[in-house]
Amino acid sequence: MRIRAAIVVLLSLFLLGAGPAARAQKALSPIKVGAFRKLAPAAQERLLRRLVKAAAPTAKKGAEAAVAAGKRGALVRSRYKTFREGELGTRELVSGSAHDGLLGLLGRAGVVLDWELMRRYQATTPPPPAELSAGVEKVRAHAQVGGGEHPVTSNVSEQPQIIVDEKASAAGARVIDYEATINKNALAVRAVVDAGANGVKVGSQGLSLYEMYRIYRGLPRALFGAKSPRAGKGQPLQPIAGIGLLDVTRVNDVVFRYRGKVVPLAQAANLARQGRKVAVARAPGAERMSDVDTLVGRALVAEQTGDAETARRLRDQANALTRQDAFRKVQTELVVAHLAGLRIFLIDTQHNDRGFARFQELFSDQELVSLADQAHELGMDIWAAGSINADGHGRLVKAGWNLVCFGGAARSDSGLRPESGGDFVGIDPAKIDRLLAARKAAEKTAEGSLARRKMELLAVFHGSGPRDVRERAWQDYSTLKGAKP
Repeated sequence: MRIRAAIVVLLSLFLLGAGPAARAQKALSPIKVGAFRKLAPAAQERLLRRLVKAAAPTAKKGAEAAVAAGKRGALVRSRYKTFREGELGTRELVSGSAHDGLLGLLGRAGVVLDWELMRRYQATTPPPPAELSAGVEKVRAHAQVGGGEHPVTSNVSEQPQIIVDEKASAAGARVIDYEATINKNALAVRAVVDAGANGVKVGSQGLSLYEMYRIYRGLPRALFGAKSPRAGKGQPLQPIAGIGLLDVTRVNDVVFRYRGKVVPLAQAANLARQGRKVAVARAPGAERMSDVDTLVGRALVAEQTGDAETARRLRDQANALTRQDAFRKVQTELVVAHLAGLRIFLIDTQHNDRGFARFQELFSDQELVSLADQAHELGMDIWAAGSINADGHGRLVKAGWNLVCFGGAARSDSGLRPESGGDFVGIDPAKIDRLLAARKAAEKTAEGSLARRKMELLAVFHGSGPRDVRERAWQDYSTLKGAKP
């Protein structure tokens, strides 16, 4: 309605010959509101700007407000909906760009389009802001003509840019300048937000758990201002998704405190679920979870020098350590991410070369269910990535994960990206259709139905309904949680 009102005001000024509008009347032909709505978003904005330049000054404010309202409306319609907003089940995210056919997936219902440069040996190259903006416009234009909405996401980096406090670090241990680090990374995130993407993935590689907590907690405040609802508990239209890597060393240097007392992880998670205020502090000591970085580096060197046996032995050792810590690591990261204010957390792998463990090899079916339940109890969506194929997708759907990311599986049935060919390997729409079919088949199983019902009950529990309704939903969920499908 705001756009309609702005157009009516401007065209009225044209027809009445008010001020400079009368002089520009010959340059611009009147357009009906219905015809205006059929234009692509970029064309609408160009037309409104031309009208604003030619119209009386009093019309400028209303027209600019109409443009802003139109952009916000497009974000609202295409936003990524969490399970708390009623989006139950599992969605597919496909990574790519105009270079490899990502726009060829328009029209496949529910698919999230992740705009990043998927080069064969490097998956996380962010696109240029101009390219991302142009891609978002094409997706919005497709929706405007009835082609269906697709959330668009992008990736800033697996590893944030860290700025060290050099004076404080002189004694030996690294000390991060948090304000500078947060502001620097917020600039990169803001470029994605301003391009119109519906969400942005921000990695935490190279950060300890406490450093991850501080940076994720500070990003919304730097992006939107400390007093903005989007910097607190409000759900933003363009949320940040944190990333945890399974096969990369993570220093666990946090303790959880409730009313001044240190509490264990399980109790901290339970208190956080209840909405209690749990503080995160730096621990006096630290442990190294998934301490595999040195082993991985040595394995890659051995592979390059032709020592296949040594490379295999080192990979096996790294894989064993990764499996050993994977479940506890994700449990801890979920709680820390939740307390930092995130609503979405992505579990990924870094080393997807042949021989290293892939995501679907690191968890049992029951562990996948437990992690999904923990995330949902905290009110979070949980995503998965890491060379997952159709079989792995089916397991995650049955476990109740909210979204599965596909890069390699969009190009190869193995889930791994092809190792030959050009820099960009094209997305195969037929392989995406097979992934969608795998999801639909898994949803029809008893496990899939149980996962969906648990999500539905927890959405009620986290909602704003009457307290007795929310408590009853939690009781029903607790009963289902112990049931076997």
